[in-house]
Amino acid sequence: MSELHDAESALIERLNFLITVAENNPLSGDIAQDALERLIAIAKSDTGQSRRVAEFLLAWWNAPNCGAFDLTALWGVDEHIVDDVIAVFNFIAQHPRCYPDMLGYDADFSEIIAQHRPELAAVE
Repeated sequence: MSELHDAESALIERLNFLITVAENNPLSGDIAQDALERLIAIAKSDTGQSRRVAEFLLAWWNAPNCGAFDLTALWGVDEHIVDDVIAVFNFIAQHPRCYPDMLGYDADFSEIIAQHRPELAAVE
């Protein structure tokens, strides 16, 4: 019974997070900004999940050159990372034609490109 209660509590906590993301203007409410900055840090690190996070971010930056993002890649990252991807995705969906460089993250994305798409780094 305790395991069921713990699972139910975790689900409620996750749903509350998703509702908060949906109800707020993500970047001005710091939800998406915080999530984006955590994802950038992960993408710039050298972990097993950094490649998947970098693929998501680079698909936003420039999908034709950097590659599209396979949504099933989310199955291979921790749940808190998925929550951050959802927050950033929500921001992207609500702000058409808004790219990371417009938000001041061009240097971070250049580093991610150099690490994960070195063949494109010279072109940037």
